[in-house]
Amino acid sequence: MDGVIIKRARERDIGALTRLLCELYGNISYGELLAENKARFADRKQAFFLAYRDEVPVGCCHGALREEYVNGKRYDGAAGYLEGVYVKPDDRLRGVASALVAACEDWAWQNGCLEFLSDCRLENAGSYHFHLRLGFAETERCVFFRKDLPAAREGQPSPFSSRH
Repeated sequence: MDGVIIKRARERDIGALTRLLCELYGNISYGELLAENKARFADRKQAFFLAYRDEVPVGCCHGALREEYVNGKRYDGAAGYLEGVYVKPDDRLRGVASALVAACEDWAWQNGCLEFLSDCRLENAGSYHFHLRLGFAETERCVFFRKDLPAAREGQPSPFSSRH
């Protein structure tokens, strides 16, 4: 991790942060994500961290304080949650992501959390092994389902909607 500095992101960093997160998520426009990030910066239960190499952002991490039930949550009160972590390909496997997550964990601990949680998609083996290397323990596997209800299939409003 030579030459990399981790800093808590500030509002002035929102453009660089959003560009990095667009690379991570890939399926959301810059404008949409920028609007979401502006709202997140106003929320004291969320924090972002940036990794810089030679003053150029090369990675980011997003953490949140969650009080609702989260799979694996063991203690009452808020738990730290790793919402996302991303490092540009040229800086991977150099400890940057680990340092970003450690900064996020410290932030959660400073906010009274006793545990730090995360998730990843079942097919994302790289993320799964990354979490294990950082000391996370798998707590549960789950597959989510959905189906259209009959009215939605036919384009009809629900009989309980306010449009009736």
